Formats: sequence, C-alpha cells, structure tokens
Amino acid sequence: MANISDSQKRLLRRVQTEIKRGYPAGYIIEHFARFIGEKPKEEDLDPQWREIWDKYQSYAPRYIPSPVFRRIEEAVQTIQVVDEEIMKIKVDGEKVVFLLGAGASAPSGIPEVNDLLPELWKRAKKIGRDDLDKLASWCDERGIVNIEDLLTAAYISNFTATNRGITSLLGYFLFSIGRRAEEEEEYPPYRRRPSVSQVDVSSIGFL
Repeated sequence: MANISDSQKRLLRRVQTEIKRGYPAGYIIEHFARFIGEKPKEEDLDPQWREIWDKYQSYAPRYIPSPVFRRIEEAVQTIQVVDEEIMKIKVDGEKVVFLLGAGASAPSGIPEVNDLLPELWKRAKKIGRDDLDKLASWCDERGIVNIEDLLTAAYISNFTATNRGITSLLGYFLFSIGRRAEEEEEYPPYRRRPSVSQVDVSSIGFL
C-alpha cells in the first residue's frame, strides 16, 4: 500500500482548494517545491500530485531554480498510478466484489464533482455570453463550486415558476414559518410570485 502521511493529504487538499480559488501559478509551484524538499524519502506521493504538476510544469522555470525543478520531476516520476496491491489479487473463478468510494476515478484524471463546475466556468468564459458570465461571477462570489447544487437550484426554480401552489408553499416554509397570519405584511413572501430568471436557467441548460 502507498505510504502517504496525513500531513501530505492535508496539504494536497489545501493546494487543490487554492487551485480552485485561482491562486497564482507561482504560489502553487513554490508550495509544491517546498513540500518536495521537506518530504521524507520513504514517503510516497499521492497520484493526484502528477495532475497538479502536469498543469503547472510549464510555469515552473519562472519561479524555481533548475535543481529544484529536476528534483520535482524525479519525484513525480516515482508516482505509482496503480496500487501494487491490486495486482496481487487473484480471482481464480471466485466471485469478487469491489467497493469503490467517491473519488475513486480521480487518479485517472476524471474530474470530481467539486472540480467539474469550476472547469465549466473556465470554458464558459471563452464563449462570451453575458448571462453565463453573470451567473459564474455570482457563484464565485458565494463560493458555490458544486455543480449538483447549481443543477438542483435550477431544476427547483424552473419547476416552481410554473406551479404557483408550490411557489407559495416554498415561500411559506422559507420565510413565514412560525408567524401569525395577522402579522404578515399586505403581500407576504409566501403569497408573492417570485421573480425567477428563466434566462439563467436556460443558461445552465446551455452550459
């Protein structure tokens, strides 16, 4: 099994978060270089470091000296994408069940759920549509990076916009629970028809 410390796992998660937030390439590279310099020789590298290095390798010569660059290259080359323990499994006609958890496909380069939306926003910006740019900025300002949250909100918005009863109930549960009817304003939230932006919902469909 790979020998990966908890501190390396924490650092990897931190760097991945910094990448999602758009930290400069130099910051990511220097972070990685310092880690490689301090890492015990007997400790393995998580396969996800290879993806990070492949992404920022071309920028590295601007920020780190050649010896450090070569050291990182050598370290990345030692990464084992496939765990050797898997190769030792013998089936021999027996029924075998593999239990895979979330993120099992990450070493293959397939985006995880939290990586998918930021990648789509990058591509959307190249299209030059104001509705997509506006939605991307709104999500970015509020730290919304999960595409499932976006799709769920779009589905609910689109569905409730065509069903006044559900719209009213949602307004009641979200804004009015626990209030007495006589305390409501003349047009309380649960009696109003919300202004749902069909443009934004269609933008998500396009994206």
